[in-house]
Amino acid sequence: MRSRLIIPINVSKFIKKAIDRNADLIVLDLEDSIPEDKKEYARSLIPKAIKQLSLSTTPIYIRVNAENDLLYKDIKQSVLEGITGIVLPKVDSKEMIKDIDHFITEMEIERNLCKGAFKISILIETAKGMQNINEILQSSERIDTVSIGMEDLATDMGFMMNEQTVEALNFFRMQLLISAKANNVLPMGTNGSISNYTNLQSYKKHAREAFELGFVGSSCIHPDQVEVLNESFQHDIKEIKEAKEIINVFEDAIRQGRASSSYKGKMIDYPHYNKYKKIIEKYDEIKKYEKLKKNERERTLKE
Repeated sequence: MRSRLIIPINVSKFIKKAIDRNADLIVLDLEDSIPEDKKEYARSLIPKAIKQLSLSTTPIYIRVNAENDLLYKDIKQSVLEGITGIVLPKVDSKEMIKDIDHFITEMEIERNLCKGAFKISILIETAKGMQNINEILQSSERIDTVSIGMEDLATDMGFMMNEQTVEALNFFRMQLLISAKANNVLPMGTNGSISNYTNLQSYKKHAREAFELGFVGSSCIHPDQVEVLNESFQHDIKEIKEAKEIINVFEDAIRQGRASSSYKGKMIDYPHYNKYKKIIEKYDEIKKYEKLKKNERERTLKE
């Protein structure tokens, strides 16, 4: 979930190159990147886009439109083999999720898909959505991630997006983080906007800050942002080396009959040990996934 690359579904050349971008997830967009008069046409492109990406094992999501006249048409076309789930914008109530969950279940049954496997990634983009976030995240087991659409939330709140308001919006990010952790949903996002893809240094800073707070990844709109996210949302070699050293020191203490020790002048005990074990486990998972993606890209080039 480190990098979720959003691609306009009506730009075929972007889709063809998607596998080579090394994103952890691919999101085919039917929403903001599609003109209003092209929505129906964009939806009709879903089967073709999935076929183009059929050689990839990278999870594929569809970002649907929130308006009711488009929403259920988009979802109906999206519940297909080869698609992991939808990215659902402007979520503001548990009732909205419950209705969509029920609709997806009917589609799964109709199309002989595994019941409950199709996921919903939540976008909170309104004040009402922020107010209801906890009950929203409790409303369906399909929900796998939650993030804030900062541009839309700022518009709904009447914020201007500048350095001062970005800092103020961190209040909402922490509110989202707490609700996500409490409900076993993965929190996604950075401490800034994803729209400024030319300033990668600032983007990297915001991504790393988000990782250190507990976010697991973010969406992005440009291929250059992918590697920034992949690097920022994981521990570096130095941190992994230190984590392994701390684990070894503590395990030595356990063998000596003690449940505490010290590392570089600081006490370490079971909470530290468990924390660093999780860090190593997550790092190993990432490295296995990166190897899988590398092999996949090499195989695709040969074919």
